[in-house]
Amino acid sequence: MKALFEKYKDNFFLLILLNCFILLLFLVPRFIIPSFMLGIMCQVLAVIVSYTLRLHLVLLIVLFFFLLSPLLGQLKKISNKTWIILGLILIVGFCQFWFIAPDTHRVYFDEDIYANIAANIAADGRALKTNFGTPDQCYEGEYNKDPSGMPALISLFYSFLPVSEYLASRITVILTLLTAFLVFLLAYLLFKNELLSLFASGIFVLLPENIIWAPTIAAEPYFVFFAALTLLGILIYGRTQNNFALLFSLLSLAYAAQVRPEGLLLLLPVEFFLFFDRDFSKKLSDKFFVGSWLLFLVFLLPQFATFAAFAGESWGATRAPMFSWVHFMGNFKANFAYFFENSRTPLLVSLLAIIGIFPFRKWFKEKGLLLITFFVFFTIFLFFYAGSYNYGTDVRFSLILNLPLTILAACGILLLNSTLLKRVNSLALNFIWIILLVGSFVLVYPAIPIGEESSNVRASHDYMVEVLSDLPENSYMLSYDPCIVVINGRKGAQTFYATRQDVMDRIYAETDQVYFYKDIWSQIPPYSGKWRSLLKDYDLEWIKGLPFGKYNFDLYRMRRKS
Repeated sequence: MKALFEKYKDNFFLLILLNCFILLLFLVPRFIIPSFMLGIMCQVLAVIVSYTLRLHLVLLIVLFFFLLSPLLGQLKKISNKTWIILGLILIVGFCQFWFIAPDTHRVYFDEDIYANIAANIAADGRALKTNFGTPDQCYEGEYNKDPSGMPALISLFYSFLPVSEYLASRITVILTLLTAFLVFLLAYLLFKNELLSLFASGIFVLLPENIIWAPTIAAEPYFVFFAALTLLGILIYGRTQNNFALLFSLLSLAYAAQVRPEGLLLLLPVEFFLFFDRDFSKKLSDKFFVGSWLLFLVFLLPQFATFAAFAGESWGATRAPMFSWVHFMGNFKANFAYFFENSRTPLLVSLLAIIGIFPFRKWFKEKGLLLITFFVFFTIFLFFYAGSYNYGTDVRFSLILNLPLTILAACGILLLNSTLLKRVNSLALNFIWIILLVGSFVLVYPAIPIGEESSNVRASHDYMVEVLSDLPENSYMLSYDPCIVVINGRKGAQTFYATRQDVMDRIYAETDQVYFYKDIWSQIPPYSGKWRSLLKDYDLEWIKGLPFGKYNFDLYRMRRKS
């Protein structure tokens, strides 16, 4: 270890200095920005991030074309047969992602918020979720505490295609399919083995959680996609020393951090890979190299400002601290068991991944990259109050782990093949693996259907969408979640706007078709019953409703009391 430190000590201190600088950028805004400016800052950030994120995406697309030549140079030895088999795997993946998983929301009601923010970015260049507005314009809104990287990407499509939840879910499907392709590329760049790469991609498209989340509007599949791009860039850089590859990796990382806040932790596997570059410290004299890191930091500044703006946000933690050791043991037991209970992740895949760690010394840098990626994103949520994969739909936090998991599982297959090939024909052996993998998938297939963990909110949401389709086009609906209203083509406002005379005058000047929807939020603490006091100045005419368990989801026509 001492010899290793002496050999790379310049890299070690350089990376420590870089991390300290990033930590400083992360912490300083929290202390220097006065609290009275946070509201104004959020409105400013709503405009800034809508433009910087789209510029960020365009820059990534341009950089990818610069990477094509070095990437294709690395792939030129791949046989046509392998490309054909990969094409078949991706067709299977398309069918899995597009047709098998039910088209339903799983993160209530964040998916409506993401789609609404995307529509607002496309319409008027503001990353706001609507509190009062129409499908085409947000009159009053708020900047979301979640990063806006995923809505910004969807907004590119909303700029020239009709706004719809279905379109957003299909974009997620395509990105998940592209991630399966990226898994193949990552595995090949790491180990230069075509069979291993095919198995990695094949396992990825079979994993139930990948199928479940593909047709959703959740942020996590987008995060996995940009994490894969980050690793792809750094691997191309490692193989070719192409500076554009490094810039692509860093900017993909910066974007991943603006899809999911924990994305910044991708720095750790990237830095691990760079640590063993003997010329790393010498490149400080390379203007392009230094400029790449500076541009990376510049594109992260809006996210650092967002962290500062929501410094006191609890993220839903009410009974315990958001991050704490008190969550560790419970989360660890649930999340560790997730990989071995054979209910959501096939046990065979987990066991193969463990085997795939070996031989470690021969592939130290390559397998170290995969293990650090897995360890970092497995560990971070152990301290989070909602970090258990058994907590609601927070199993989505495990999706990032499928990148290293599938590649290591493919490594396990190749390691076992090396010992079994002496006794079994290679074609027959690989066919057996395919049967076993598909069989292990079938065993956990029941994990794919909807489930009942969020049946109440699903019923509230789906009935609201049904009701909206029956309302006149010029109608307004007041509810606790107007994002659902406007994304489904009607005008909406938060229920509390009923107490604002100026807003209600504006609404009634446009139409007398004003409604209130008593959703799930109207019936659970701390909001339960408050709608009655908010609507006390209006006569409510019950139109229709849906009894569901202990709840009643009702639509009322609102008329001003004379």
